[in-house]
Amino acid sequence: MSQPLLVRQVAPTVPDMETPESTVARNVAELREQRGHTVRSLAAVLDERLGRKILASGITKIENHARGVDVGDLVALAIALGVNPNRLLLPVDDEGQERTSRNQGSASSPTCYAAWRSSPPLSCAAYRSG
Repeated sequence: MSQPLLVRQVAPTVPDMETPESTVARNVAELREQRGHTVRSLAAVLDERLGRKILASGITKIENHARGVDVGDLVALAIALGVNPNRLLLPVDDEGQERTSRNQGSASSPTCYAAWRSSPPLSCAAYRSG
């Protein structure tokens, strides 16, 4: 008598993909700490220098994925942290280099990527005039 064939269903493995929201949250937290800001000091820069009121509790919520950011928040956070907004949007590798589809094997244009990547951080004046 033969043994019955046992079939076990295994869930397919899907690689963990970081969402844009979680990327922004992680990057804000990392850059804030690298720049020596507390959530309170970053909130003060946003309010006093940029006129963008995000309370310290709001920054904590952003970093803990409990609050999203709109475009205005994203630009203000980037200026306050001294980076271009794309630095907040893109995942970074262990060396702090942006991980993009370009450096992961995509066929995107190196010329367009280089121009986009080299754009300087925005200034407070540019933010306020927009």
